[in-house]
Formats: sequence, C-alpha cells, structure tokens
Amino acid sequence: MVVMKGSGITTLPATSMTRYLTIGFLIFTLICCNSDDHYRISCCEDGQYYHDHNGILFLTESANYQSLQTLQDTAGLKKYLSEDEMKSAFDTTVAFREWDTLNYYNTEIVPWDTLFVTENFSAELVLLKDNINPRGYYFQIRTFDKHRNLISVQDFATWSDRKNKYCSGDFVENKQTFTITCGEIKSEYKFDNSGRIVNITPGNSF
Repeated sequence: MVVMKGSGITTLPATSMTRYLTIGFLIFTLICCNSDDHYRISCCEDGQYYHDHNGILFLTESANYQSLQTLQDTAGLKKYLSEDEMKSAFDTTVAFREWDTLNYYNTEIVPWDTLFVTENFSAELVLLKDNINPRGYYFQIRTFDKHRNLISVQDFATWSDRKNKYCSGDFVENKQTFTITCGEIKSEYKFDNSGRIVNITPGNSF
C-alpha cells in the first residue's frame, strides 16, 4: 500500500495494509449491520440463566422484579386485560400450613414496558406470572387502542415448566417487528396499521 508522507512516498508493509483493511471492515460492519435497536428477553441460552441480564429468570427472580408493581385493583387491571380475563383476574388459592394460612393470587399481572406508541395504538409488554405452578413466566406483547381497548395479544418470551415451553423474544424497534424462538422453531410477527399482530413467518398462511 502506498501513501503520501510529506513530499515523499512511503510504502506500507503488507501487515499494515491488512490491519487497515480489517479495521475498516469492522467499522463498516458496526455501522451497517448493528443499527437496529433490539429489545431482547432470552431464555435458556448456554445454561447461564442468572448471568444473562436479559434472561427471563434474572428479570423475574431478581431484585428488579420485586421493585415492579403487581396490579391488584380493578381500575388498573382493566387497562391491560380483556373482559373475559377480568372474570378470573382475582382468583386466589389458599395454602394451609401448620402455623398459618396463605391466600395469594393465582396469576400476577405486571406492566413491564411500553415498546412504542403510534397514532392508532400502543404496543406494551406485560408479564403474567403463574403462582400455582413452578416457574411460569409469560411475557406478552399486548396492543391497545386510544381508549385502552385490547386489540391483540401474543406471547413474546416464555418460561413454563408446566407446559415445558421455553421461548425467547427479540423485538426490533426500527422495523417494529419481532421474532419468537422456541428451540429450533422461529416465528416472525409485525403490527398492521390498526394494531393487530400478524404472523409473517415464511410459509405461514395468515
């Protein structure tokens, strides 16, 4: 590689040229290939459950989860649940022990995050926690119109020992699409203009 240096010409060795090309390629890759803003909740990757701060178990069984507010009032639940879901929202289970009796909700509903808002609808992430069965965590994407009417629901990331279902979710903000990965099965989704969640997996008939 030949470069101008002052009034003379300098020839760089092959190793230097390779180094410049490698650096240039890495910069190009970072700019062109990692521009999408991903929102990931992962499951079961490499067995490092508690070391992955985007992992389901870390998010739900760490101090982060304890700081979030579980909805327990009618007004709050109506903002997130359908009419049919409201019928069972306050179902409880009684656990009898030698020294006391514990009454708890069968399912906890926790508003988690807002993914994006448009003129027609909002897309929000909600956690449903199964309190009856061991480790039942269901992160769902729910869309609502301007009057908080529920439009569409789709499981996003799941850890369910009862159903033997373990799935990761990856939402791409720039494209407003998301992918769900359950083992070797991947499903892709998008939002239409009305807020309905549509399955766009290749080969899927929708």
